[in-house]
Amino acid sequence: MNENDVKLLWKTQPAVGSVSLDDLRHDAERFQRRIGWRNGREYLAVALLVGWAAYDGWHAPSALFVAASALVIGGALFVAWQLHRRGSQLPATPETLGLTSVAFHRQALARQRDALRSAWLWYVMPLVPGGIATRIAIESMPGREMPWWGDPLIDGTLVLFAVGVAWINRSGARALQRQIDALASLDASAR
Repeated sequence: MNENDVKLLWKTQPAVGSVSLDDLRHDAERFQRRIGWRNGREYLAVALLVGWAAYDGWHAPSALFVAASALVIGGALFVAWQLHRRGSQLPATPETLGLTSVAFHRQALARQRDALRSAWLWYVMPLVPGGIATRIAIESMPGREMPWWGDPLIDGTLVLFAVGVAWINRSGARALQRQIDALASLDASAR
């Protein structure tokens, strides 16, 4: 086998696990759009929660309700700030502009993976104090009548919701990790 035969063999071999630059760019753009839409929905949810809590606090029957509303508003604003800080799209900086397309996309995926992994801490937990305070404020209302099964049902639903949100985010983080691993092997095979 001479040098030309080796080159011909190299050029004609079937591609295994390769992705075109256009496909990678398309995937990265689609991923960034999904992140933008997700963040937009989350910011809208925060705005609605803040509006509801502000209305509730303004018309509160007691100082405890006002405090609970303030905790809900504070927790929601903290979530919005953390979402911007941790889950916004990867900014183009001089450091990231020097990266290859694969490395840049892998870095964007890793940023979102890390945000999802820790979402229980910055997304779920900041809303807990406001929820507990609201629950206490409702319990302290005079003449409150609720069937015996109502309290555990409400509390259980809230706990299941919080655990479900944390589980969904961890599942999303695992899916992103699989994509990162696939890009890492692709980047390694291109070297």
